Amino acid sequence: MQNAFHANNSSRLAVGMVWNTPLLERYPRRLQSRLADIAQDLIGTRFADLPTPHGLSRAHCRGVSAACLIEPEFAVGIDIEWLDPRRKWIEIIAIYVPSIADLSPSPTQLVCAWVFLEAFYKAEQRLPTETEIRDMLSRFQSHDAKIDLASGACVYFRQLPSDLMLCLYWRRRDAQIATKMTISFLEAKVGDIAAGTPGELSVQELETAPVETVVCA
Repeated sequence: MQNAFHANNSSRLAVGMVWNTPLLERYPRRLQSRLADIAQDLIGTRFADLPTPHGLSRAHCRGVSAACLIEPEFAVGIDIEWLDPRRKWIEIIAIYVPSIADLSPSPTQLVCAWVFLEAFYKAEQRLPTETEIRDMLSRFQSHDAKIDLASGACVYFRQLPSDLMLCLYWRRRDAQIATKMTISFLEAKVGDIAAGTPGELSVQELETAPVETVVCA
């Protein structure tokens, strides 16, 4: 039987997201990390046929915690950030791209540059160069579309509720160009969170949505 993760010559990236409400609150890091654990467990169980040892990355921001799993031949990174209108995004990105003002970027492009930088770092264990960030921005058209970078890596942005932006970055370790990626999103909402023993939290109720699949050709 053909492995489901290689059907139609497509690789698979599984993303789990656990939502807490209200969004945009500053939740304790311990809670958000616990919810990222749950997101990781959800996709690990639902997509148990994912080849191991798989690539793993995690992120959390202002009420949403996420984890992603990918086939072992890929490096992967995920990040989430809120497009906070009070932050001076162009000054932040200018630290890494001094010429950013020349590109006349939109606020969306600036926050995409930030989550790209973070996701890239998690996957590659180094910061992207100015050239790599400019390459991504030059190819950016809109979110919810795969971007093929000059390096052979790929990026996918997803606009989340409340002006939260998610970035997925992946690259084949063998330097081959991945032409198709099937991204499966599994989301869950927290109904009730109760304090457990010191240092632990237990989720009493978890409402899981159907899996959403996006094929990036």
